Amino acid sequence: MTAPEKQMRLVIVGATGMVGGYALRYALDHPAVGCVTAIGRRALGISHRKLKEILHHDFADCSTLAEPLSGQDAVVFCLGTYTGSVSDVKLRTITAGYTIEFARVLRTSSSTAAFSFLRFPSGHWLMEEKPALTSAALKDFFGN
Repeated sequence: MTAPEKQMRLVIVGATGMVGGYALRYALDHPAVGCVTAIGRRALGISHRKLKEILHHDFADCSTLAEPLSGQDAVVFCLGTYTGSVSDVKLRTITAGYTIEFARVLRTSSSTAAFSFLRFPSGHWLMEEKPALTSAALKDFFGN
């Protein structure tokens, strides 16, 4: 008799948006995913037996997320905003600054967690996986 396969503990950041919403629905329906922790700025307005929701309003400081990020297997990071809806400076803060800050805390809480950055800029999908979370790797990705 084989041991049952361990179910994945997944974090989705930005699940109220278009991209994050797709990721959330897929994860909740997938049998390999046992628990989904959705972290976002707004409430999802749904409930599901696999879902744990955390509201977090200041992604410039993610230190309070250290405990909920502990023991996670993977993150799908979809936090963002639409190009043209905010200034270029604010867009860079949201897209790069918040991602780097989140990854910094994730690295200390779940150092082996896979990290996927998903967004839909200007009508084209962008997905980048960073299995080894390092500040240098993320800064290279965002061009800092």
